[in-house]
Amino acid sequence: MAAALCPMAMIIAVDLKDNRLELAKKCGATHVINAGSCDAVQAIKDLTGGAGVNYSVECAGVVRVLEQAFNCLATAGTVAAIGVPGVGVKVPIDVLDLIRFGKHIVGVKEGDCNPQQLVPFLTHLNASGKYPFDILCKRYPFAEVDSAIAAMKDGSVIKPILVWDY
Repeated sequence: MAAALCPMAMIIAVDLKDNRLELAKKCGATHVINAGSCDAVQAIKDLTGGAGVNYSVECAGVVRVLEQAFNCLATAGTVAAIGVPGVGVKVPIDVLDLIRFGKHIVGVKEGDCNPQQLVPFLTHLNASGKYPFDILCKRYPFAEVDSAIAAMKDGSVIKPILVWDY
């Protein structure tokens, strides 16, 4: 969704769940790839005429996905690692590709933003209809934590929010 606010000719969403890919289209993805039905890296290379992408973002915290996000980069491309696979987990990256093609890997913590600037900006985008949080988030009472987890796992909800009654 945030990528759709940037001047990009192509926004490719990759997921294993078709319902999430449909949501990605609604949020501005120009192309979607179900990684469960094809080689996602090859599909991205095909879409980009063999070049790869300038930027990729890995949000799943899955080692194989981060490896794929790196492998689909174009020369001098950058992958942003957002997902956390676990403490001490290693990612197999071809160092020759890193050096020969000038690829970059950056870690992103909490959006690497200034919350005092980002939160009002996101609030403005939401109010203007350019960043509709309501299609990404769903609130659940804490007593329904199991339902929230199930919805997140089946892809029907992207960000479940647990609400405590005080």
